[in-house]
Amino acid sequence: RAVREMNRRLTDGGKWRPQIVIVDEAQKAYMCPKVGPDKKPYGGRKATSRFFMAAREIHNQGRVVDSLLWQGTQDPTNENFPEMVREGAHIRGCLAVGTEAKAAMGVGEKAVDAGAAPHLLRPGLDKGTLVVAGDLSAFGDADPGQSSVTVRTYFIDHDNAVEIADRAKTLRG
Repeated sequence: RAVREMNRRLTDGGKWRPQIVIVDEAQKAYMCPKVGPDKKPYGGRKATSRFFMAAREIHNQGRVVDSLLWQGTQDPTNENFPEMVREGAHIRGCLAVGTEAKAAMGVGEKAVDAGAAPHLLRPGLDKGTLVVAGDLSAFGDADPGQSSVTVRTYFIDHDNAVEIADRAKTLRG
């Protein structure tokens, strides 16, 4: 549905409210063994996989019409989070992971080679700390050419989230 909506937006033109598709535990989608009535697999990491191709299409064209795909997995590997899709993400983030190889899968080899180090975050102590790489223009304090930023996140409950969203809408207006 997200790809259909993205293609409709591409065809119709205009300005759109963001369509944000969040797939948490994305490894379950890539590892899904089910096959559709047309004999195409839902999961997998090949061009025959419905999910793989949907992710690629949204990564390739979605930003033009505010269609975004956010994917998360706790343990990225080439089997459960294919390289072709990981590398297609314009912004990549990674919480604490156990190895430099996992960090490279999370934020990319180039970022890790330039100093991004989610593998050095301390599980439990650096809770909510995220290393982000890619298009850092959304982070005002990122220097040009900087490979990554470290971001501290916080949990906000429903009532506080509503209050913050209302303030943001007022300020935007």
